[in-house]
Amino acid sequence: MQARIAAARDEYRQARSALLALSDLLGYVKVDEEFLPLEDKDIRSMTEAEPGQGETRRKLSWIWRRVNAADATEEETQAFIMGTIRVEWGKSRARAQRYQEEIKLVEEEMSRTLRFFVWKAADWRSKAVAALTEATTPEYAEGLKAYAERQAALCQSLHDAFKLRWKGVPSLIQSATDEMESPELFYKRKQREFERRGKKTEKIFSSSSMPSPPVASSTMNS
Repeated sequence: MQARIAAARDEYRQARSALLALSDLLGYVKVDEEFLPLEDKDIRSMTEAEPGQGETRRKLSWIWRRVNAADATEEETQAFIMGTIRVEWGKSRARAQRYQEEIKLVEEEMSRTLRFFVWKAADWRSKAVAALTEATTPEYAEGLKAYAERQAALCQSLHDAFKLRWKGVPSLIQSATDEMESPELFYKRKQREFERRGKKTEKIFSSSSMPSPPVASSTMNS
């Protein structure tokens, strides 16, 4: 994907340079206004902010706001923007639906994994107390029982470890579901994150503004 983006970027820049060089000869006007210079910072998605911009000051890149005519009217420009936004919205909605399906699959896989270890541990325990079909020594029978108990304990340990590791997953899924149903929750969370980043930046600047400790000077004896 990045290689295709880079190829498209270079192709646009080369074509723009050629149009600028031939504009006078071909009688083209407003070439520099119609085809703006494409910087690396301009190549970003509709939801991505320009480097250095915060959430509240985010501005859409010109590649999403530009029409293919230098003399386009305001209505044509707005129609172009709305069409672009509708396409991006459709793609985002499809991605969101696919993510929801993936979440359901992961939840089911987690549930089945835990149930499997519970079943497997019980299966090994039943083998530990099962009667032997063939005559054997007490020592051998005791060894079989110890092995079965060890396998049961291993399955139980894996069950407990996975259950502990996945303990916070349901709450995260519920929070994401709530934000999808109530978008204002998402914006409130992003606002809190933005404020925390701002406070962290202020703390860094305040600490960097403190005077540096004096450095002891040393003299070289010749």
